[in-house]
Amino acid sequence: MTHTLTLTAMLLAAQTAPQPTEVLDRWLAAVNSGDAKRISSFHKELGWLKTDAEIADVTDEEVAAKQRAGRLKLVKTLAQTDARVEALVSLEDVEAYVTMLVSKTDTGWRLGTRRARAVDYPPFEGLTEANLVETARAHVRRVAERGKFNGAVALVKDGKVLFSDAYGLAHRGFKVANRPDTKFNLASMGKMFTAVAIAQFVEAGRLTFDTKVGEVLPDFPNEAVREKVTVRHLLGHRSGVGDIFNEEYQRSPKDAFKTVASWLALFQERPLAFEPGSRFAYSNGGYCVLGAIIEKLSGQEYWAYLQASLFDPLQMGDTGAFEADSDTPNLAFGYTHVSFDGPRLTGEPKNNLFMHTAKGSPAGGSYSSVLDLVKFAEALRSGRLIKPSTLDEMTQASGTLAYGLGFQADTWPHDRSFGHGGGFPGISGELVCFRESGYTIVALANYDLEADYVARGLSAMVAQAVAKGR
Repeated sequence: MTHTLTLTAMLLAAQTAPQPTEVLDRWLAAVNSGDAKRISSFHKELGWLKTDAEIADVTDEEVAAKQRAGRLKLVKTLAQTDARVEALVSLEDVEAYVTMLVSKTDTGWRLGTRRARAVDYPPFEGLTEANLVETARAHVRRVAERGKFNGAVALVKDGKVLFSDAYGLAHRGFKVANRPDTKFNLASMGKMFTAVAIAQFVEAGRLTFDTKVGEVLPDFPNEAVREKVTVRHLLGHRSGVGDIFNEEYQRSPKDAFKTVASWLALFQERPLAFEPGSRFAYSNGGYCVLGAIIEKLSGQEYWAYLQASLFDPLQMGDTGAFEADSDTPNLAFGYTHVSFDGPRLTGEPKNNLFMHTAKGSPAGGSYSSVLDLVKFAEALRSGRLIKPSTLDEMTQASGTLAYGLGFQADTWPHDRSFGHGGGFPGISGELVCFRESGYTIVALANYDLEADYVARGLSAMVAQAVAKGR
């Protein structure tokens, strides 16, 4: 008879604390089983999550990750001590990697993942800039043929589209295929539009990044926000302003939220979570305050201003705040296995119609195509939307999440990049603009996480190909 020892039994048997590598191995085995009970049991025994709700949330995330990404495999250890291990883990079906962190603290074990750095990716055999397009295109096609990428992707160099392909279905019921010009929901990628609009007002001398909210919105109902929070705090997620996806949002009809004012009502009178500027905490609410600032300074409704100042000048005809209760041609429905009010769905995915917003907000939720986002990226590069010096200031990342002012930023072996990602049940997107080499990657998907995985792989390919040429 064989026995599987629990983590507690291992401790009792060995009478010593487990090494971080042991915890990592057991975590990989649990997640690779795809068994929610086994994963939940592992986290209960480890004791790092304190409530049943926390355990359930993490278990759901890991079941979904296994379902979407395939088998997880330890590739190599990046750093190791008696109390900590950092390891590169491959996601087999999507050909991407994550960095897994296991560490022991005074209160117990901690587990976490983060995006793998391009420098940690194993070398792509034979990859050069000369065969980058062929290699990248084949990579995306393999992932799509496994059913792990449903969306559109573009690889661009110095404004020239090297390839733009689409896979999967925009509408599963009617069997409508995705296309390079299909409109996909952007989720938080839309924060870039808000940030650029704010920067235009800064360049026009209408405000500064250090202007306080109350200087523009003297009637804003929260005194702490008026007096303490600056535009810079809002753009950089350091304001302490709360989120819009709270309990009130969950229990409300989604078509109740179509204006900036309706979004503000969800959080504007709640106290700040921390002293502005003291730390980073992602805040969709903060971007809705920025939307209110844009409306006040422009005298226009938020989306009308974006249409006139960004989308129309760049001929971004597939971009806008298309409402869920209106028919929009060539718009992709989002599909997910996530449920907000129950266990993970099994079987065929559901569309996300009753999960996401009826209309986008200044924090995200608008739609665009990969080809329109190429136009947006090239306009940023050329200085057509904001000055290069302003873009440089906004893409100076700080903190562990590498966030600037409305843009995510990263440093590569021989390059730097800026852009933004977006994610929600049934929505995934990523824009990565390499500064020195001139490459741009756009990936949009109407399924969980898929564009994120594709963009990671392509970014690593670009970084390695460029490095080989130096």
